[in-house]
Amino acid sequence: MTISRSAVALGLFLACGLVSPANAGYELCNHTSYVLRSSIAYKDSGDWKSKGWWILHPGKCRTVLDRRLRGNEYFAYAESVPGHKGGLRYFTGDQSFCVGQDDFELIGRGECAQSGQKSVDFIQVSVAKNGSSKTTFSEAIELKGEKAAVAGVQRLLMDIGYDPGRIDGYLGRKTQRAIATFRRKHGLRVNSLVSEDLVEKLVDQAASKASQEGYNICNETSEKMWTAVGFKHEKQWQSKGWWMVGPGQCTQVINQALPSNEFYVYAVTDRGATGEGEELVVASGEHTFCTADVLFDIPDKEKCDERGFEEYGFQKVETGGEKLWSHKLTPAQLAASR
Repeated sequence: MTISRSAVALGLFLACGLVSPANAGYELCNHTSYVLRSSIAYKDSGDWKSKGWWILHPGKCRTVLDRRLRGNEYFAYAESVPGHKGGLRYFTGDQSFCVGQDDFELIGRGECAQSGQKSVDFIQVSVAKNGSSKTTFSEAIELKGEKAAVAGVQRLLMDIGYDPGRIDGYLGRKTQRAIATFRRKHGLRVNSLVSEDLVEKLVDQAASKASQEGYNICNETSEKMWTAVGFKHEKQWQSKGWWMVGPGQCTQVINQALPSNEFYVYAVTDRGATGEGEELVVASGEHTFCTADVLFDIPDKEKCDERGFEEYGFQKVETGGEKLWSHKLTPAQLAASR
């Protein structure tokens, strides 16, 4: 199985556009219902540089380079912030650069792990003749401006257990009531309007809630891993993937109270996607679940072939009823798979 990384990562979408001729520079825009953290990479005076993170609230844009862009070697990457249910969403491509866990400005693009950084894959973007560029992160539902801002608040409210109705970008009565209730509870001025202080408080609450429960996959090996999980939720089997977990990194794949005492994990190295050799299956077992070559969330585990899915054996994990669990992919497992 060779996983298509760009297809997997783009559960959301990215568009590379050109800003108006009067505005030379590089702008990032968030037309999704997720709060994103973003970074860029480019060549400057012969050196590769990568910079981040810029937090992008839904419906907002930020200028990240306020100068004329030179050449056409500019790249962008973004991921959803921790706290959104369903795991991280990525905007990624096939050009690797180093990024830091916190705000960073790095020179060079190799040996990331040795310098305590992680490597992620950026997408190359277009540059206009006047030295300007604009990258817009978006998703299937068309959102921008105020509609994206409202959808972002709706998603965050849902992430922490409120009921704002559908995530549709419309400020209906259910959404207004949920906002007013949240504002009162957290000492914010009570109204139904979307504002920066509301979004920031919602992000804090979502991150706090997610850190106390869920399922983490930690990669202690020297290889990038693609991972998937299977579990039973409300009496129905379900499988979800793929998440890329870099060397020495942990990724939260479930960020809510675990729905069952049994979990199942599948993990495979990224080698097939990079063309550097055969993939190595690091975590697998006899318990079969349905999968796909792209981002998937599949109900039921039967008749995978008939439904157009692939079928793989997952490794069983006993969580013992814990609300928070970390599964480790170890060097010993990697060595055993060779």
